[in-house]
Amino acid sequence: MFHKGVLLDDPEGLLTGSGRYVREVSPTTAALRPDAVSALLRDAFARRTDLL
Repeated sequence: MFHKGVLLDDPEGLLTGSGRYVREVSPTTAALRPDAVSALLRDAFARRTDLL
């Protein structure tokens, strides 16, 4: 789950959710696409001040 995940770049279309800010990646998707999830984590880390 990504707080303010709506701000993340998601070219693979892994993030789901309909809330205002929160997005998530299902455990099944995460297991099948670890490289794409790693890219989301890197983006979230790079934007950590934007996500406060």
